[in-house]
Amino acid sequence: MKWRTCVSGAILSVCLAVTAYGKLTRAEHWSEKRLKHKHKLLTSERLKRAAGLADIDLFKQELKPFLKVRVSGTPANVEVQEHIKSRMSSLGWQVEEDSFVDTTPYEDKNFNNIIATYNPQARRRLVLACHFDSKYFPNAHFIAATDSAVPCAMMIHLADSLKELLKKGSGDGAKDISLQLIFFDGEEAFKHWTSTDSIYGARHLAAKLENTKFPAESSDNFNTNELHRMVGIIYNIIYRFK
Repeated sequence: MKWRTCVSGAILSVCLAVTAYGKLTRAEHWSEKRLKHKHKLLTSERLKRAAGLADIDLFKQELKPFLKVRVSGTPANVEVQEHIKSRMSSLGWQVEEDSFVDTTPYEDKNFNNIIATYNPQARRRLVLACHFDSKYFPNAHFIAATDSAVPCAMMIHLADSLKELLKKGSGDGAKDISLQLIFFDGEEAFKHWTSTDSIYGARHLAAKLENTKFPAESSDNFNTNELHRMVGIIYNIIYRFK
């Protein structure tokens, strides 16, 4: 029951967020559309329908490839990367990578963030994010199922569950806003959590976005995000108030 509550809650969160965008006139510039955000309630029937999209058996299948030690810079971590890219590509999402090398307390390591966008032509993005690496313990076999294999599986299952609804679109703003899923590498500290030994992937992508100019009439980069929330936070909120 807990599993279904969490997975259904993630799907509901996206459905509620997407329905919060108001209609706009043709004369309004896309960058002003955030000013039109309005709260909108879904009927009980639509809420039940959205929650019913979750399939716990399919979710568990999505979870299996992540249930391994996957420390950043290791072959197992790369295997998980390949699975994420393959799975999201098979669902019809555009997949991009943000690869880099950074210094850790042990040695320089390779990291790779994965960004999956449903409609790359959309100027605005509704972003869900999690990390796929597991924490390094020198003398322990640490799989890190809750933090954060489960959120990764939740996001992929969400993309799969919503595929038919995404094809149909969600009103006048369907072509202007897109779901975007970011899978971060290197969230965990290798030794102790500090400003330099933690969130390697998030820090790198944030710096990249900050230094990327966004032309007024272009949509070929990431710097268009409307909302960035961690799936782990959604999990905690749903579990607390279920």
